[in-house]
Amino acid sequence: MQTPNRRLRDVRVLSELVSKKVVCKIYVFVRTKCIRPSVNVYTEFPEQQGKVNVLYCYATGFYPGDIEVNFYLNGQKSTVKAKTSDLMYGEDWTFRVYKYMNITPQYEDKYTCEVRHSKKCYGVSNRNMTFCNETRHAFHVEDTRTNGC
Repeated sequence: MQTPNRRLRDVRVLSELVSKKVVCKIYVFVRTKCIRPSVNVYTEFPEQQGKVNVLYCYATGFYPGDIEVNFYLNGQKSTVKAKTSDLMYGEDWTFRVYKYMNITPQYEDKYTCEVRHSKKCYGVSNRNMTFCNETRHAFHVEDTRTNGC
């Protein structure tokens, strides 16, 4: 831990270097704006009632990287063990992450992927998938968002 005297000395040295143009530019990457994630939910295989599948929740294009992804089944937090990818970032310094879990969808099951972004952003994004039946596309996707970045 630095003492106040050492910090003051460091500031003076840095100030002197800047004034002598020894240090031409000090660049600190600070982004003050929050960028809300785009959230997509999909399955690995075409959906069939009673058949094991993998449900993915993919959050992309968000900043800062502080994010939490959770799955819910019919309004209750899922007890199925889910796996999460490493937090990745792109050339534009926004982040992406995905979470996935095994599911066995039943008629009218409602799967929700809840994405809670940084506390600085105060935002929650939900993507819901409701299993309908085998005669048409099995999942209906609905997007709900609360106040955010």
